[in-house]
Amino acid sequence: MAAVIDANLLVALVTGDPRRALVAAQFKAWDEAEEPLHAPSLILYEVANALTGLLAAELIADADSTRSGEPSWICRSPCIS
Repeated sequence: MAAVIDANLLVALVTGDPRRALVAAQFKAWDEAEEPLHAPSLILYEVANALTGLLAAELIADADSTRSGEPSWICRSPCIS
């Protein structure tokens, strides 16, 4: 059975979310079972929106923001292949 990945799962993986270990274990289980993974075409925007909200609420910090003037987690081309 295929799994559809929600943006919240990806956000949990890259933040200090207390569910991070559980999410990582689920991704590992999907990988070991060779489950096909799918994501909505807007997943990058959904993740960026969630991270922006966490950053604005000061629930996460961006250590690189002073170096480039923009958050380090923003992905610019050609990061998507």
